[in-house]
Formats: sequence, C-alpha cells, structure tokens
Amino acid sequence: MNGKLNYIKRIIIKKMPYPLHLNLMGALVWLFGSVRLKVLYDCYRRPEYAYGVWEAASRAKALGMKGVTVIEFGVATGRGLMAMVIYAQKVSKELGIAINILGFDSGEGMPDFDDYRDHPELYTKGDFPMIFRDKLYSFLPSNAKLVLMDLIADDWTKTPLEYPIGFISIDVDYYSSTIAILNRMANLDSSNLMPNTVMYFDDVILDNHNLFQGEQLAITDFNNANPMRKIDAFAKVLRHKRMFKHAHWLENIYQLHVLDHYYRQNAYRTGDAPVTVITNKYFKQ
Repeated sequence: MNGKLNYIKRIIIKKMPYPLHLNLMGALVWLFGSVRLKVLYDCYRRPEYAYGVWEAASRAKALGMKGVTVIEFGVATGRGLMAMVIYAQKVSKELGIAINILGFDSGEGMPDFDDYRDHPELYTKGDFPMIFRDKLYSFLPSNAKLVLMDLIADDWTKTPLEYPIGFISIDVDYYSSTIAILNRMANLDSSNLMPNTVMYFDDVILDNHNLFQGEQLAITDFNNANPMRKIDAFAKVLRHKRMFKHAHWLENIYQLHVLDHYYRQNAYRTGDAPVTVITNKYFKQ
C-alpha cells in the first residue's frame, strides 16, 4: 500500500505544472482508459518502458509481423524487467501481437572499470547486484527470459530470437559495457531488428554524464563506426506526440535506424499502384 501511495504522490508532483484540464483527462484515462491512452497520458509507473513496448508492438503490427522482442540490458533487482513483463501482457492483449521479453545481466553487479570513460568517479565494482534473483525467476512468465552473462565478454546476439527486436533498454552505466552491447548489435542480421528500433538509454541525462564518457560516448563511437546503422535521439519528434511534453524520460528515447534493413531497400509502392496526389483547397476541384 505504501508503495502505491508513494507512486501516486510522485505522479502528482510531476504533473502539477501542467494545466488542470490535462490532469483531469489523465485521471479519467488512468481510471477508465485503454492501454493506448494510458501510454499516451503517462499513467504507468515506468512510462518510458510502457512507451517502448507499445511502440515496438504497434510498429510490428503495422508491418504485418506476428510478434516482437523487447530487451533490457542491466536488470539488477529486476524492477524494469518486471515492469516490461506487465506492460507486454497489457499491450499484447490490446494489439493482438506476441511479445517476448529478454533481460541480460551478469548477476554479480557492475564489473571493474576500464578507464575514465566508465565514470569511475560515480560507480564501483559490485554496484547494483541481483539480490532478488530467485524471486525474479519465479515471477517471469513463459514469454520472458533472464539471461546471465558477462555483457562485455559474451555475445548476447547468440541468444535465439523468435521475433525481431523492437525495443531495447540499456542501463549498464559504463562506456565499456554499452559499446560492447552496441558493437554486437551492429553485426546482428537485419531480419532480427525492426527498421526503426526504439531504444532507451537510462543514464544520458544524469548529472556528470556527458558526450565524452559513458553511454553518450558509446552512441557516438557506434555511429562513427557503422555507416548503415545509426542511433539518433528521438525526443524532438516524440515530444510533439505526447500529452505531457516535458517529461524527463523523453530525452532518454533514441531510435536505431537499420539502414540495411530489407524494408528500407524496396519501393514503398510497386506495380500499378497509383502515385500519391494532394489537393489544393484554394482551387475548385
């Protein structure tokens, strides 16, 4: 009960600056709305995960796919992975799309740092251990899997995928861990990715994080090394589509553009399909 009350308190504080009518609509949506509306109005405890799961499944459905995979790197106590499971159940039911969930973690907390790029001034070896491992295993349904591995040394892409990846959350703090994850993603066959894969980077807007360390530096180095796969910030576009446009998590949302994806290699329309024509209301038709 205390956890729920604290959650409601945090929501009220976050949304107090917004107009009264918007908050009233949000309250009604929270009580009676569909999953789509609850995602739009940030009604869920982790709105960034709710958005990522919803967007991944929506895009998969639009492309005629049967299902999609969502992934979290850096599971720790499992709060994010458990939220992802709950949202996947709700979204899958509403959209009729299968959603598989994967969580990757060493299970031992953070490793030793390599150099200044890993923010040694902020993190220590052993931080964020998986202290609820057994409980987490018992919580996960059949469509969710926790994979324990060294995220730097081991290849996560060898884990079988039933459906292409539509959403990836990266919360591993270090540059070395982030770039290792991204470099292996660069070699993943395009059929295992959505043409636009939604990504969430947890640490890019935290104090003392910057373009020259941590996850932001990993994104820059990934983009410089991969001409056909680019990670781009999505906040400017996304903000215009949201009801609560100043939510902090919007700055953490990126997109992986898979430029070598087969969906990007073919014409939008083929054969005798008519070209797109727009009208001009100033002329009589």
